[in-house]
Amino acid sequence: MLPLAEFLSEIDALVLDGFVAQIGDSVSRSNEPDIAERAAPDRATNGSIHLDDEIILSEAKFLLVDFSADAFETQSRAFIDEIIDGIYACKSVKDFRLRLSAIFAATEKLCPDRLPVLLELVKKINETA
Repeated sequence: MLPLAEFLSEIDALVLDGFVAQIGDSVSRSNEPDIAERAAPDRATNGSIHLDDEIILSEAKFLLVDFSADAFETQSRAFIDEIIDGIYACKSVKDFRLRLSAIFAATEKLCPDRLPVLLELVKKINETA
């Protein structure tokens, strides 16, 4: 059995690659940017998350890895791998935005008390722009 964080990560990867869709979604390779946008909604409209396009990616990755290790403890490895290692590692702000969205969703489900810390972290990341 996979740990919950790793399971959510794998589902996210399947959605991003177009192998899985929500009911009612039409999925094709030509719609790949739309799939990514659905997987990582801009939560600025409800005051939760807005990530600047000009952030310093290396610093943002460091901060998010640190948050993941603290928030998810033994389940953090899957998130950390996707930020710094592996085939889905963050190589652009777009990649980072997707990972941040997955971590935001996991935080909402697994440790909602850590959401204020994550939101403060996003502010700090945006200040690097």
